[in-house]
Amino acid sequence: MRSRGFWVGFALAFPLLFASCQDRDVVEPHGPAATVLTSGTNYYVSPSGSDANPCTSSQPCFTMQRVSQLLTPGDVAHFASSTYSWGSQIVHTSGTASAHVTYVSDQRRGAKIVSSDCPIIGNDGNYVDITGFDMTVVQGSTCGNGIVQEGDSGRVVSNRVHNLPATDPSSTGGIIVTYKTGNQVIGNVVDSIGPFGSTNTVHGIYLGAPGNSVMNNIVTRAAAACIQTYDRATHEIISNNVVANCGKYGIQISADPSVATHDSTTVDNNIVVNVNGPGIYESTFGSIGTHNVYYNNIVYNNSPNISLVNGTQSGTITLTAAQFSALFLNYTGDMTGDYHLQGGAVAIDAGTTSCAVGVSNCVPLTDFDGFTRPQGRAWDIGAYEVIVSANSYYVAPNGKDANPCSLAFPCYTMQGVSLKMNPGDTAHFAAGNYTWSYATNQVTKSGTASAFITYISDTKWGAMVTGTDCSPISNDGDYVQIINFDVTGSCAQGITTNGNYTTIMGNRVHDMPGSQLTAAIVQDCCTYNHTGNRIIGNVVDNIGPWGQVNQTHGIYLGGPGNIAENNIVTRAAAACIQTYHGATREIISNNVVANCGKYGIQISADPSVYPIDSTTVDNNIVVNVNGYGIWESTSGAIGHHNVYYNNILYNDSTTVNLLVLSPYATASGNDTLTTAEFSALFVHYTGDMLGDYHLQSGAVAIDAGTTTCAAVILSPCVPSIDFDGVVRPQGAAWDIGAYEWH
Repeated sequence: MRSRGFWVGFALAFPLLFASCQDRDVVEPHGPAATVLTSGTNYYVSPSGSDANPCTSSQPCFTMQRVSQLLTPGDVAHFASSTYSWGSQIVHTSGTASAHVTYVSDQRRGAKIVSSDCPIIGNDGNYVDITGFDMTVVQGSTCGNGIVQEGDSGRVVSNRVHNLPATDPSSTGGIIVTYKTGNQVIGNVVDSIGPFGSTNTVHGIYLGAPGNSVMNNIVTRAAAACIQTYDRATHEIISNNVVANCGKYGIQISADPSVATHDSTTVDNNIVVNVNGPGIYESTFGSIGTHNVYYNNIVYNNSPNISLVNGTQSGTITLTAAQFSALFLNYTGDMTGDYHLQGGAVAIDAGTTSCAVGVSNCVPLTDFDGFTRPQGRAWDIGAYEVIVSANSYYVAPNGKDANPCSLAFPCYTMQGVSLKMNPGDTAHFAAGNYTWSYATNQVTKSGTASAFITYISDTKWGAMVTGTDCSPISNDGDYVQIINFDVTGSCAQGITTNGNYTTIMGNRVHDMPGSQLTAAIVQDCCTYNHTGNRIIGNVVDNIGPWGQVNQTHGIYLGGPGNIAENNIVTRAAAACIQTYHGATREIISNNVVANCGKYGIQISADPSVYPIDSTTVDNNIVVNVNGYGIWESTSGAIGHHNVYYNNILYNDSTTVNLLVLSPYATASGNDTLTTAEFSALFVHYTGDMLGDYHLQSGAVAIDAGTTTCAAVILSPCVPSIDFDGVVRPQGAAWDIGAYEWH
């Protein structure tokens, strides 16, 4: 099943990849700029900088022109977010084919240029990339030239050029490529360039030289043509653009008869609508060859829709009014629209990969948002590809939830990315610091039994979450996985799952001093009927005021039929592992529990719900608890079929028994260590998350475990792997604790 893509953006991990000759509005982008790959030196520019500075991160300079004087091939000039009031910035430094010079707004469209002169940016260096800027001119300006690219083999990527009056007679357009070849104009937004419909010479994007590419752009409200070729233009590629509400022409193909014949150009997979003149037009005033091709373009409400002199067209789709209404998410005819495709739009899977003769690469491999093309049977038409499940989405500390959650344009919150996800999708979280709250980060999307939704920190504990209140990670969906996060904050509740069949795995939840009646990891709050959840391989440490409260725990199971295995839980205020409310038929196996404030593992249930029964507590290590080691609470409702097999206990409070059970419980194989045996148990015991709880060679826990479960529990009731992912057993039997010795 294909779902729509989201938001405006374009990912370009240089170099841009194209398919071998083959295929979404514009909501304001807030994401990072395109990915920049470099082996050179990084320089920095800021609105608060000075051109007397050395352009370092601590001493940034102020203008593009100044930083350009320092750049050599492979170098990157990083522009901080905010507004730059500049005159025209003309830069000359060249890169090489393998080491471009790059000017990049580190936050996409975050560097906002308001120019007092024209062009806003002019470059005559070769192999130069201009990426991620927002630009316009001061009020009263007559300028109509945004970015002028006068070098070879450059890239103009993911910029927004808008609101240029262009009343100066020298004005040409928003993005201009003049006289040079091999340039790529990719994933830009160009809007409101010149006096609409009243001139023939002011355009959105202009190509005046051979062998250039225009792809994945959204161009609206240009005075004359939204995309124009002339002068020496020939052998161009114009593919997968959205062109709308143009003053005179949508895409006009032409060349100056005195210098060139325009030939062998590919115009594929574009959407051209509501033009105040021809939609796609081979100009009768230019010199036109016989090998230009126009394949699989969508046209609507142009006058006429397509008019060719010598070109070959095929697969053109002329929309009905109903089809146009079902095309975009939110058509406005300007840069405020949302030009992602609606589900079922005729543009989906309707594109082509065919090029002009002799051209081998003519459509992009990614869309405006950076998602791979194609997602279905064929390329989609337009700037956006409708996304196929399952997909990978991306979240980063410098992301924005308005972004498409692609690798180049990540989101910021789990909630934000969840809105884009479907069963089978994975959200990848980059390493770094995140500050989240319950209200802004709660997720509700569900997967299915065969296609979980997964939220994962790609570096274990690298995505570091600080909660501003309780439950900065909170899930209400079924079939969801939350993996590898580091969570801290002032409230004692870090991760909560209120779904069924979820997995909370590999997380580290720690240093949460609050005394709330909760736990660091909570399964089921507060209906107490959710089942099938697994709390596996987590580290939980320093939760609540140690030993001072009865209801602030490490891990809490509140519903029936849930699992806690391979966890390391230390320094919880009350119980390191607690069951209550609707808990019954639980599995608590192969955990390390140490230095708990009042209880190691406390088994209980709310008498008003039902007794906890048929619960398995196997192969756990419970040591140095300031109270009961393993305890069936006398304050709860306890059934007759709970079992406690092959657990290790040591130095739990001397004032109470190590293993205190109801008269109906079954206990077997439990071992109380001597001091010498405890000393030989762990590689490095500290009683907190800094310890190393692997087993020493010869430890009594090796091969001392069991696989026996409570009577009504189908096996297995012990994990098949350990905390590290090592297969169990490695010897004659399961080892006790979170790690298998090998």
